[in-house]
Amino acid sequence: LGDKVLDAEAVAVAYGERQVLREVTWRLGPGERVGLVGVNGSGKSTLLRVLAGELPPSSGHVERGATVRLAHLSQDTAEIPGHLTVLESLEAVKAVATLTDGHEITAALLCERFGFRGPRARTPVADLSGGERRRLQLMRLLMGEPNVLLLDEPTNDLDIETLRALEDLLDGWPGTLVVVSHDRWFVERACDDVHALDETGRLRHVPGGI
Repeated sequence: LGDKVLDAEAVAVAYGERQVLREVTWRLGPGERVGLVGVNGSGKSTLLRVLAGELPPSSGHVERGATVRLAHLSQDTAEIPGHLTVLESLEAVKAVATLTDGHEITAALLCERFGFRGPRARTPVADLSGGERRRLQLMRLLMGEPNVLLLDEPTNDLDIETLRALEDLLDGWPGTLVVVSHDRWFVERACDDVHALDETGRLRHVPGGI
């Protein structure tokens, strides 16, 4: 990552007469690990979609650094062809990814780390539960080797083992990370700083954490 990652300047989003985000200015630098918190409906998911370039703001703008490879885990389960197996759907993104220490990880090994062991890796996507699809969605994002991760409630539907695998993987990950979560322990483990959206749609720094 270069010096510029994501710069949001005076971003506002309104749905009809409802103002969801109001004058949000946020500059995210290389290697920052930030938790984004707030009550339900405060605009956290909306802000991630704006940062990801999926939703144009009503006013203001977002600039992205030239070297940014962004991946966004939304709360919507991505559509993955149902006839593919778990392993095939992962290999469709990439068969082998390079870790930050230079070592390589295969799609099959990532399946094992995230709980799809042995025959489970050959399960058709159509037969997966909602939680398993969510897990696969996260794995597909990681195989794409992003350097900016926007994770919206990543711990939803994850079992303890998978949650630990995700925490361990993020521990050594050097990119820029933004996590929306109500899971206090996960935010404290994965993030170094916390920002909050208040009921007026404004962003504020929370120096003491949650």
